[in-house]
Amino acid sequence: MGARRAQGSQSNLISPHSVFCCDSASLIDLRDAGLLRKMRGMVQSGGVKIPGGVYKELQRKTDKLAKTIEQWEKKYSIVVNLDTQALELLPAIESNYGPQFNVGGINYPGFWKSPSGRKSVDGQVVALAKSRGWIVVSNDNSIHGACMLENVGCRRWEEIGRLLLGPEQFRLPGL
Repeated sequence: MGARRAQGSQSNLISPHSVFCCDSASLIDLRDAGLLRKMRGMVQSGGVKIPGGVYKELQRKTDKLAKTIEQWEKKYSIVVNLDTQALELLPAIESNYGPQFNVGGINYPGFWKSPSGRKSVDGQVVALAKSRGWIVVSNDNSIHGACMLENVGCRRWEEIGRLLLGPEQFRLPGL
C-alpha cells in the first residue's frame, strides 16, 4: 500500500512513494495550521501512518482530532501496530534515547523528558519508521537526534505542510 522497505541506507529524500510516520504533536500542529483536510489525500493513498501508541495518545489528548483520526482509521487504516521487527528495535531505541543522550557536544533531553515521561510513544514512532523505511514527522529535537543516529529520515511538520500546500502557494510576486 505504497510502503516500501528501504534497502541498506535509508534515504532522506521525499518521493511520491514516501510514507510519513507522524507523532502526536505533528498531527496537532498540522490540524492547528488548518491542513488536515489537505492531508486526507495523503492518508487515503497510504502516505501517512501512525503507531498504535500515537493513536491512543491522541484519544487521551484531543477531541476533534481524535475523531478525525478514528474516521481515517476506519476508512484508510492509518494506525499501524508494531510488527516483529519494530518490536525488536524498540527496547534499544527506548534505552538509548529515552533518557538524555548526546551527539558530540549537543545534548538531547531524551524521549522521557516530555510530560508523558516513560509512557512516551516517541520510541514507537522511530522504531516503526526504521522497520518500514518510512520518514518520521516530528518537531521534537530528541526524535530528530534519535533518527539521525538510527539513519531514519525525519522531517518537521512544516515540510509536510509545504507538500500539502503545493508549489502554487509559493510563487513570488512578479515572477
